[in-house]
Amino acid sequence: MSPPRAVRALTVAVSLASVASASAVGQAPSLVQRHVSLDLTVDYDAGTVSGSAGHVVENAGQAPVRELAFLLGRLMTVSAIRISDTRHGDWSQDVVTFPDWPSYQANEVRVYLDEPLAPGASARVDIEYGGVLVGYTETGMRYVRDRVSEDFTILRGDALAFPQPGTASLASMRAQRREDFTFDAAVTVPEGLVVAAAVPGERSEGVEGVRWSFRSRAPVPFLLIAVASYRVISQGATRVFHFPQDSVGAARILEEATAADALYSRWFGESARDLPVTIMEIPEGWGSQASLTGGIIQTADSFRSAAALPELYHELAHLRHPRETEVPADRWNEGLATYLQWRVAEARDPAFDFEGRMESIAASVVRDDEARPVTVEMTAYGENGLTGLAYRSGALLFFALERRLGRETLDGCLGGWFGAFVDSGSGNEDFAESLTTCDARAAAVLDTWFVTTRWIERLRAGASLDEVVRQ
Repeated sequence: MSPPRAVRALTVAVSLASVASASAVGQAPSLVQRHVSLDLTVDYDAGTVSGSAGHVVENAGQAPVRELAFLLGRLMTVSAIRISDTRHGDWSQDVVTFPDWPSYQANEVRVYLDEPLAPGASARVDIEYGGVLVGYTETGMRYVRDRVSEDFTILRGDALAFPQPGTASLASMRAQRREDFTFDAAVTVPEGLVVAAAVPGERSEGVEGVRWSFRSRAPVPFLLIAVASYRVISQGATRVFHFPQDSVGAARILEEATAADALYSRWFGESARDLPVTIMEIPEGWGSQASLTGGIIQTADSFRSAAALPELYHELAHLRHPRETEVPADRWNEGLATYLQWRVAEARDPAFDFEGRMESIAASVVRDDEARPVTVEMTAYGENGLTGLAYRSGALLFFALERRLGRETLDGCLGGWFGAFVDSGSGNEDFAESLTTCDARAAAVLDTWFVTTRWIERLRAGASLDEVVRQ
């Protein structure tokens, strides 16, 4: 069906008022993505990605939805849209600037439904598109350096390499309801390149190149597809995709991943999910990320320097964590992963000064607090756009819990929380209730560190970390 504006605007000519009005419809956050189906071709000469993306979306809200909105990379263009049932409608696309994030531009695609999507109803939207893949470093997301290159290419939602449900508004993106989804994907690349995803792929040769096909074994929180001249090594259920020049580091990564997993199992019990672990090497500075079902992307510095191995321990820790159900997420699980990465570092090297590391983290928080004071509690980081604080302040929270409860007790409590919420996900109240039920002494720590800012107030006043954690 022809769009009312068939050719995307070459310049951004949308006023802030009109963008705000479009984003204020309030419908996109109620859409939940249930399945993604990709069939893409990477053209290395043109630097483009093209093909189709099928999205099964559900209206999880309380009101009918009259528009379906998606975001796509700013240099990509939609050529056709099909809807799977009788709700055929017109559609539009425009490159717009986020009114509350002026450095962020995206192609906002809107599908206008003839028949509203009722609460609880689902629809499949197939979007044919193509264009140049570019990063988003100018937005402040310095790790999103994505591009099409035979050295390394990654297809992921962070760079909008395929459509993502949502509208052009930071507030809307934060409010967007996100749940794990299933996927099937096929990516065609030239001979000699290997396509990697969280699950093993099937390789077949065709006229246009080599086609790699994947299907999820379990729902994923994100979809990552990496392409490079990868080599692969494995041990048990763990596979490591690495650049040819990093074979020695890959062997070390495999050894350390196995050792870290054994430590986590000893501390918290065996993982409730018996799934393979896939680690994919990516260039330095491109941003590590981890999920048991979505896979691990690990930056090259972890492969090339033993000093960077804590980054691997950090990502492996995330494989244990329940999905955060807060919207927007406060991301304090990053603090838990930070705390655990240094616990593993200490276990792997008895000479490592774990307490010294925690004191260094506290000192850095106090130093930064002088320029930008911490004024909200950890459970309000998401709504205030302060999730970057969660890595350090969250690590200190768990250090304080360790000092109050003792390591063995804390590990048992965390293991119980992991197991109880592995399938459903966990909110802040779930976490607090689980820990205080496990050990009532946790309540005082949570009151100081989790739901108030008393911890930073005491550090700001000159108290030592040891004095605060032992209060």
